[in-house]
Amino acid sequence: MIAIFRSLEGESLEDYSNRLFKHWKIGDAKKNDGVLLALFKEDRKWRVEVGYGLEGVLTDLEAAVGTEIPLRPLGALDPKQLDGGGDEP
Repeated sequence: MIAIFRSLEGESLEDYSNRLFKHWKIGDAKKNDGVLLALFKEDRKWRVEVGYGLEGVLTDLEAAVGTEIPLRPLGALDPKQLDGGGDEP
C-alpha cells in the first residue's frame, strides 16, 4: 500500500509509519505479509514498513535502503535523469 501525506507534523517518521501500518492492518492478518510505503511531501521523507511474514523476502534493512535520501519534487530533476533522456513526447 502507498500512503501520501502532507507532513509528519513534528512526529517521528518511524513511529508514525509503524502506527499507521498497525492501525490500517495492512496485509493478511495470519501471514502478516503487508507492505506500506509512507511518503511525507513537505518533510521530503519516506519509509517502508514490512510485516514480519515478509521479512524473509524483504528485510527491514532492504526496506530502509535509500530512506536517508530526501524526496525531491519531480520538477527538481534534470530531464536527462528521467527515462527517455528528457525528450518531449
